[in-house]
This record gives sequence, C-alpha cells and structure tokens, in this order.
Amino acid sequence: MISAALAVSMAVSMMPATAVSAFAAGTSTNTAETTTVTGKNSTESEAETSGYCGAENQEESVQWKYDESTKVLTIFGNGPMADYEGIADTDVGTDNDLRPWKPYLNQITEVHIEEGVTAIGNSAFRGMKALKKANIPASIQHLGDYIFRYDEALEEVIWAEGFEAAETTDVDSNQNVYTGKYLPTSMFDFCSELGKDKELTEWLPKSFEGVGCAAVRGTQFTVDFDNWSNLKYIGAYAFSMMRNLESFTVTDDIEFGLRKNPQVPDGTSNALQGSGLKKMIVRTEKLPYAIVRGCEKLSVIDLGSNPTIIGDSEFAGTAIEKIDIPKSVTKVDAWAFANCQNLKRVTFYGETALHHVPFPACGIETFIIEEGAKITSDDSNPFREQPTGSYPAVTSLKNVEILGTLNTSRTDMTTETLWKNMFSPSEQLKEVTVSDANLQYVKAETFPKMENLKVVGDDATFEASLAGCTNLKTVDLTGCKKIASYAAGCFGDGMNDSTVIYVNDASAIPGSDTGISNRHGIVMVVKGGTVNTDKTGFDSVTKAGCTAKWYEDANCQIETKDTTPVTGKTYYAKWKVIPVAATMTATTSKSAYLVNTPVDVNITVNPGTYGAEIHKGKVALTYGDEVEKVELDGKELTEKEYTVQELAQMMKLTSRSSNIKATLNVTYKKVGKFDFNVALKDANGAQICADGTQVVVAEKAAELTPATELYTLTVKNADVTIKNGDEEIKAEKNDKGELIAKVPEKADVTVTYTSQSDAVAFDQWTITTDETLDVDVKNNPLKFQMPAGGVTIEAMTKDASIEEDEPNILGTAAVVGTAAAGTAILAWQGYQLGTELYLKTALPAGTAIPTNRAELALLVWNHAGKPAPAAVLPADATDTQKAIAWAVENDLLKAAKDNGETYVDTDSVSRVEVIRVWNKAQEK
Repeated sequence: MISAALAVSMAVSMMPATAVSAFAAGTSTNTAETTTVTGKNSTESEAETSGYCGAENQEESVQWKYDESTKVLTIFGNGPMADYEGIADTDVGTDNDLRPWKPYLNQITEVHIEEGVTAIGNSAFRGMKALKKANIPASIQHLGDYIFRYDEALEEVIWAEGFEAAETTDVDSNQNVYTGKYLPTSMFDFCSELGKDKELTEWLPKSFEGVGCAAVRGTQFTVDFDNWSNLKYIGAYAFSMMRNLESFTVTDDIEFGLRKNPQVPDGTSNALQGSGLKKMIVRTEKLPYAIVRGCEKLSVIDLGSNPTIIGDSEFAGTAIEKIDIPKSVTKVDAWAFANCQNLKRVTFYGETALHHVPFPACGIETFIIEEGAKITSDDSNPFREQPTGSYPAVTSLKNVEILGTLNTSRTDMTTETLWKNMFSPSEQLKEVTVSDANLQYVKAETFPKMENLKVVGDDATFEASLAGCTNLKTVDLTGCKKIASYAAGCFGDGMNDSTVIYVNDASAIPGSDTGISNRHGIVMVVKGGTVNTDKTGFDSVTKAGCTAKWYEDANCQIETKDTTPVTGKTYYAKWKVIPVAATMTATTSKSAYLVNTPVDVNITVNPGTYGAEIHKGKVALTYGDEVEKVELDGKELTEKEYTVQELAQMMKLTSRSSNIKATLNVTYKKVGKFDFNVALKDANGAQICADGTQVVVAEKAAELTPATELYTLTVKNADVTIKNGDEEIKAEKNDKGELIAKVPEKADVTVTYTSQSDAVAFDQWTITTDETLDVDVKNNPLKFQMPAGGVTIEAMTKDASIEEDEPNILGTAAVVGTAAAGTAILAWQGYQLGTELYLKTALPAGTAIPTNRAELALLVWNHAGKPAPAAVLPADATDTQKAIAWAVENDLLKAAKDNGETYVDTDSVSRVEVIRVWNKAQEK
C-alpha cells in the first residue's frame, strides 16, 4: 500500500500541468461530440464526420462517427455493415473508394465497433495507414474479406471474449471452394506490425478452425502449429512472409486451399512461401504445390515415410542442409531442390526416378544411394546447369557412396555416360564407395581426382583398370566377402606406386589368382582390422581393444622392420588383445550405523579383460573381531576366503556378467570406526583388484551425525559463488534463468552483478529472507553468511547516465531489510510503479514502453511524423536507421559513448531515459 501510494504521488509530481489536468479529467473517448458539415464530395476540412454505413437496403441500421480530436472511428447500430466491393490496393482513397470515412483514412488511429453490429463489410478498414488499434465485438456474425489489408501500423486487435466464428467461404483459393470457420481472405494481409510478441492461437478465438487465403500474411505472429488441435484448413499464401514461424507438420487432417495455375493442374498453395519457417515435418503422401518455396531459413525437412512425389520446385530456395529421400518417394521432379545452396548431403533409400534436373545450384558434397535403392535419371545429368534462372551445375561433390544402383532410363546414352556426366566435373570428389556391381563404372575419366576407393559386396570383380587414377591413395577391399578376380593391368602400370590396397586375408591379394606380376602399390592384409583413410601407413589400420604387429609373411614369422610401408610389398597384421585392468569399489549405504545393526557393504566389480581369471579365482575378506557376522544373500559367511564359484552358487548365479554386483550384510558388535576390505585374487593367489570402506558404528541413535539442514538461496540477475569451508557449492539455473542452490547455515555467499551494457549500471539489491541479514544493499559484490532460512536476492539497475551525486528522478528512498517473513524493498517497487504510470499517461494510448535504443528512436521519430534525417543514408535504409539518425541529430540520443565506442540498436534503455527523451522530443 505504501509503495503504491508513493508511486502515484511521484508520478503525478513528475507530470506537466496539462498531463495532470487530462489525467484528472479522465481519458474516455466515447463521450466526444462530433459535427457534420454538408457536402459529401467536399474537401477534408468540410467532410462529414458521421453518417450511415449499413448494408444494402438497411443502410440506416449501422452508423459511423469520427472524432477528430481522439482520431477514433466508431461503428455502432444493430445490423450488418456495408460491403465496399471493388477496392483494389491502388483504389484506396480514390474516387473508386466509396467508404464514407475516406477523408480520414490516414488520420484514424483506432476503430471501435460497438456491440450490435452483426457484420464487418469487405475492405471496410483497408489501407488505413495510421490505424493502430481495433476491436471485434461478440455480436459479429460475419467477417468480410480484405477488412484490414495493408493496415501497416495496426498493432492491436481485440476480440470479444468467447467470440464465435461463423462459417465463411474462402473464394480466393479458387481451385476449389472451401467453406468453414476460417479467418477470411486477406483479413490481416500485410499488417506488418500486428502480432509482435504474440502467439496466433492464443490471440485468435478458439472457434476458428483455420486461416483463409493470405489472412495473416506478413504479420509478426508466432504460431504453435503442434498444439493447434482444431486446425482444419490453410488457404493459399495463408502464412506467407511470416518471419517468426518455427516448425510445421503437414498431415492429412489439414486441407489446403489452392489457387489456379495454368502450369500446375492441381493448383498452387504457397501457404508458407517466403516465411521464416525453420523446420517442416511431412506426414502425408502428397505435399501442396510450392508450400515452402523461398523459405530461406528452412534448414530441416523430415519427409518421414509417406510422400510419394517431391514436386516441381517443391523445396526450391530453402536452406536445407541435408535431405533423406525415403523409400516411399517414387519421383523427384524438375527443380525440386533448385538453388538450395546449403544442401550438402542427399541420401536415397528406395526406387526413385529423377525427372529432368532436380538439383541445380545446390551445394551437394555427399551423394549417397543406400543398398537396395534404385535410382534412374531421364536427363543426361540431373546435376547439370540450368540457363533458366542462371542455376549453375553441381560441381561441389566430395564424397559419393553408391551401394544401390544409379542408371539412365534413356535409350540414347549408357549408364556409364550418366556417371561420367554427374561426377567428373567435381574436382573435389576424392572419396568413392561403391558396391561390387558398380565397380564397372569406376574409371579414371569418371573420377579423375579420386584418392580413396572403397568396395563392398559379395563378389567383387575388377573389370576396369585403375591405372589412370593417378591420385589414388587407397583401395579398401575389406568390405568384400569375396574378391573373384582382377582384370589384367588393373593394378599395373600407371597407378601410383604408393597406393595401398587393403584386403582381409591372403587369398584376396591382387594377382594371387591371375599371376599378375606387374602389380604396383602396397598390399596390407588387415585380418579383421578397420581402415581409416585419414591416417597413413601402419596407423591406418586399427582394431578395438587390440594392438597389431606387422609381418612380411602369411604365417607371421618375419616381423617387418619397415616403419613405413614400402611399394611392392605385402604386410600381414597379427592382433593382440590389450589387457584392461579389473576394478572394484566397496561402499556403504549410510555414513554411520548402530551397533548390532546390519551394515550394507556394496561391492561392484568391472572385470576388464580379466573375466576368466576372476571366474577361476578367489574372494578374500579382511576385518577384525569387531564383526559379529557377515552374510551374503541371507547366507552367513563363516570364512574369510571363498572361491568365486562358491559365492556364485550361494547367489544362484548361472552366467558371468561384464559387471559383478553384490551386497554383504555386516553386523558389528563394537562401537567405533572400522575398516572392511575386499580383494579378488586369481587361482594362484595373485591379487587382481581390491577396495575397502570405513564403517562408523555408534551405540545410540543420538550419537549419529545428524544431516546438515539446507536452505534455498535464489539469485536473480546476478552471479553467485558459495563456499562451505573448503567445499564449493554450485548453483543451478532454472527455466526462469534464476540461480538456485541448497546451502547450509553459515556458508559464505558472494553475489556479484556484472553489467551487460554501458547504458545500465548497478543500483542496489532487493532481499527477501525469513531471518535477519545484516548487509549494505549498495555493496557490489555483496558478501554474507547464509542464515538459517531461505534467501532471495535480485540485482536492481539504473540508467548509467545518471550520476551518483545527482538526485534520483524519483527521489531518494531507503532500502530496509527486516527480520521475519517477507522483506519488502520500497524504492524499486516505487520506481517501477511510478515510471510505468507516468509513461502510460504521457505516451500515446496503446504505446508499448520502449526497452531498447531502436524502439525509443522509432517512438519519437514516428510521433514527429517520420521526418527525413539530414544525414545521407543508403537507399535501402530501414526505418530504424532513419529514426536513430534523426534522434542523434536532434540531440535526443547520443551517437557515441565516452570511450568512443558506438551504441547498437539493441542497447537497453531505462524508463528514466525513455521519460527524458520523450519529454525532450515534445519540445522540438
């Protein structure tokens, strides 16, 4: 109560006299008187300010009036408004525009429709450049088309609570006729300020089941499509150019409006065209045509397993980085991925036909046809350039994996030619993986820059020569179950002498079955090893958990002395398992126990590579006469050493595990601190691993160390370090951005505020605590010991331009910390309430309080009538750039900081700064 009274008092004391008078007199605009001057076709100053606007044959059922002082257009009566048909965007304000409020189109800032009006006519408030606010009452039973189209300043539309949408027909999606409860055609089309910081389904009445053609195009709404449970219809261009969209899932439950297109028989959708959509999930067989064309932020497309066709230009111009074409897709049409410059990876999984050129101007680096997939092309090269649109060919390939088939469907060319056309232009294509059946197409003219070739399959036959592959470094044949034969000369003259040929066993050595004597290169028989072409020499072959020695004979008797493989030689790997140590941990469940009460000693063993030794070994227990008894699985252990097999039988274990876990129940008959140790030994008594734990035993429960009570510390808008003796306690961030920690009493707490902007400085701390906390709230950092109660601390800031020795704009208030529950900080609450109340009174009605430099500049610049700045700006300068330039020229904002650095648009501004700039702007 004190805070509120203080805030009102301070706010009123700050206001100019005129503002105080206006505040006292009230702000209602509904009682303003309007005047009517005769002459419908007279000049603006002589135009009527009221009249009738009802529908045909009931014109007098609805009236309008315009208040020139408040700039509010009021529609009232009982009945439907008239339709204003035939107004195109170019007709607004011309003789073709028959709206009676036409003289005030660029003055009206608010449209107020009273209850009783039953319909809003077509184009009723279209093209009103100054309109910022409107409402739609519950009595409305019909909404026309184009109602607010191109109202570029419209920021707020208030729907009546419980508004019930009526059925309408989306006539502009004219491939078919769609009727339902949809937002009408172009209702808010290009209302570019509408929807800022709003989610569409929270703003739109729940009774709406869809969005008609271009109904919210170009607005700023976000849309939670996943939770729009009653979404049934999306018209053409419905969400086009909405830059704040995130994710959308296409399902069969949604019907799409389609516009006629002579080139597309089914019609075009463009529902999300040019929007900021980032992710699309497809769960339907057929996508509406051009649904996401030109979505430059669309980087993820999940096609699922349903689509059958990817249509002409379907994903053209998007930012997708990879695409998996599922088995369900039978056709990828022309230009489907045209100009997807970020598309780096394409993978095919099924039988798919490529029509014409689906991938012009793409940046594909990895092209994969998975095993079993069959790809056919009806073009000479699906990667070739397209003169139309100046789309260059794909020449960025680095890695090709063709485990399925890639064939031509043309009769005037061969598959070998298709491969050459697709792959030879890519000079960075160095990694090639093919199935055994595709070896016939691997030639020097197809892959002139190939460095690494990998072959997989059942029966590899080299029919072509690799002799011309002068860049070839490795040939990996370890993925072949059988290598049938090598063509004469395949590894002969012309191939790099340093090329390494990897095979699994000696029977696959090139030339071993053909008698080829002029074989070049190096052969490495890996015997189950894995090839890594990023490494060279003997290091290029590894096997998990093993180390290799290399030999120069198949029987591995002659260990090589070569440190680097030598041309013409064959090397054989022999693998040895690398021992992994066994580990054991022994822990107790609690920190202390009572005498004659079983203690849980938990044993965990990771055997590493010593599983066999442990299985044949022994378990040794070490403890003193303080122990009354030891039990395992309810059976008493009377000895201190057992074989693992004996214990396994007691536990009824039937197989060995990679991790062995057991719990021993140990009962102590004495009070004190005692060690209990466990060791694993092999059959010869050599220790494999061991661990122990200390047990604290007390006689009475009161002697057990009580758990330290913890209290909640919450820190907002600051950083915190907490130390309890030598232990550092880490605070965790919750979903609100607050730092939360559980802290014991008397732990040392240090809270520090660090400004993120030169425009903002630390002011003081607000503290809420259940206990007394003796601190100076002006200290930064703030240090104290944690009391026996919860503490909430928040850093408060101020405008950095306000000097400490100047009086605060809201006066000085002491910050008081009190004991008992709920400490209140008056100064900050008063500041918040006072400045907010003042600004809401001083600023134009409905204006949001600016929070950063750009918003503040736009506020004063727009209010000044958008004057042109004196500075010469680029032709494409934004309104924000113009506003800031003008504000700096008029000494409303500073151009540079004291240290010479420049401000940025997103620099935050305090409410004090907003008040200063606004009041100074009124004097200009």
